[in-house]
Amino acid sequence: MADFAHCEDASALQDYWAFRSEVGLSLQDAVHGTVQLGPTARLLCDSLPVQRLRGLSQLGATRWAFPTAEHSRFGHCAGTAHLAVAAARHLAGTGLRVTPGQVELLEAAALCHDVGHGPFSHTFESCFLPAVRGNHCWHHEDMSARLLEYAVDQQALDISKEQLHLMHAIISGSSSSSNGNSSNGCAGISGHWGDSDSSWRLQIVANATNGVDVDKVDYLRRDALMTGVGAAYDFTPLLSNCRVIEGELCFHSSQQPALVGLFAARAAMHSSVYQHRSARAAELMVVDALLAADPVLHISKHVDDPEAFLTLDDSLLGEIKRAARRDPQCPHLAAAAAILRRLDTRQLYAWAAEAAVPEQFVLERGAAACSLPAADVIAHQDSSLGVYLSEGDLRLSNMSIDCGKGIHDPLDYTRLYSSNSSSSSSSTWLASQGIARPASFMQRKVRVYLARPCQGSDRGRYLRAVQAAFERAVAARFGSGATICCCADGSSSARLDPWQQQQQQSCVTTQPLAAAAAGFNAQQHMIQGTAGLVSWPPSPQQQKQQQQQRQRQRLLQAELADDPMSGFDVEADGEGCSVGQQQQGCSLQDGPVVKVWSEES
Repeated sequence: MADFAHCEDASALQDYWAFRSEVGLSLQDAVHGTVQLGPTARLLCDSLPVQRLRGLSQLGATRWAFPTAEHSRFGHCAGTAHLAVAAARHLAGTGLRVTPGQVELLEAAALCHDVGHGPFSHTFESCFLPAVRGNHCWHHEDMSARLLEYAVDQQALDISKEQLHLMHAIISGSSSSSNGNSSNGCAGISGHWGDSDSSWRLQIVANATNGVDVDKVDYLRRDALMTGVGAAYDFTPLLSNCRVIEGELCFHSSQQPALVGLFAARAAMHSSVYQHRSARAAELMVVDALLAADPVLHISKHVDDPEAFLTLDDSLLGEIKRAARRDPQCPHLAAAAAILRRLDTRQLYAWAAEAAVPEQFVLERGAAACSLPAADVIAHQDSSLGVYLSEGDLRLSNMSIDCGKGIHDPLDYTRLYSSNSSSSSSSTWLASQGIARPASFMQRKVRVYLARPCQGSDRGRYLRAVQAAFERAVAARFGSGATICCCADGSSSARLDPWQQQQQQSCVTTQPLAAAAAGFNAQQHMIQGTAGLVSWPPSPQQQKQQQQQRQRQRLLQAELADDPMSGFDVEADGEGCSVGQQQQGCSLQDGPVVKVWSEES
């Protein structure tokens, strides 16, 4: 086993595949079927850092919006390791020099690439820790490297410091050494693997060049399956239609539609699942509960010690509840327990409104300027409404939905080849060539929630006050080109049926109608995916299909209304206007145009 882990002889690869099938650990996976882990990964699988992943939900608080999203990061990491080995095996078949030792390191790194995640995944890292520690940077990739070393020591694996550095580089997708010298790090990696360019090995698990990697291929398919969104995001053919040309991972020209679909799927999942309104409300409540309990439980200090960090998983919320019962007089624990009680009874923070930041503002000012602090909303409240808002009444969520490269087209960083291409990069071309592409690849949104617990008429009054202040703040910061979508009367509570929530919404567009029509006609959005070509505006045939779909959804709505167990808080799309709604009126006045959306009669 140790011989193969250190074997850099490409001729021994066939013997290695046979050895894996004999001693490997077989796992049954809902996505990939049988997943087999090799010798090194099998030992790492039994370590504390990897086993801890069973207690981390892959989608964090999203399960409060999608009840079946209960899959763990352990399954995702095992699936990612499986795909990493499949990619390496395919590349070896193309004539690339691949050794057993490289496969072992790739697989082990893929298995451990998420061990540094905290409870509730990115919410812990991007929301909770910055609120507690300020500008003190902490990244789960760095903790993954520390826990990887911990796992190697725990399992007494024969892995050198140099190999640990290589695995860390694979996990992060960067060849930078620990001292920050990227050139030295890259030279060390190339020297270890015996070739002049090892960039492709850093593109298998975490592809920093364009985002096409086994991590994304696994989680898109797994998350879509487990949330039940109905999309079959299977991009595994990309891994069997690739080749390394001058150190870069390139894809066959036949996979151009699949590449377009991969990046579109990422944006779609962020819009409809990862940044779902109710899921985001649950995440904000989890963050508030952690912040309230932190002065007593010192949760944030666990990230400084790998041993203490290993005790953190999603059961942390239960620990907070038990601590509050043991010490009912503690105000911090009582506040945290009250928030969790609201979460358990699905009294989520009420979504009030959201705004899409104008594209021109993003391009001119940058993504960093697209955030809207709660203080700005409070400063623009309308005193004539008879409601006084404080910052504690609001929660702002600043979101970004893109294809993986921010404002850039990821296809501009992805190269294609044809069947008769040579091994030179001059025979490849950019994947964005020859197809219609949208003008924009990133959308910034700002969403506001009412965190204040209130019922009845008070709820409606506070929601209207929040919406009025939010609209003024958005207009003052982003100008009149912003698009605002808001709840009509504050009844989009998580306690209501999801179809009722969608019916009680209105959309307010602050962009003039003529300008909106001109921009719409000038840009024909086309998304070409594995399922074919989808164009906008829809064709008559597509409009007929959409009408039939709306009819089926109305029938489903009637069934849900009679079913007391249908408390699924799943919206039809990520934009806040339900499928089955159409524009019924539009008045053109001096200034902004107000579009009122309501359910079809």
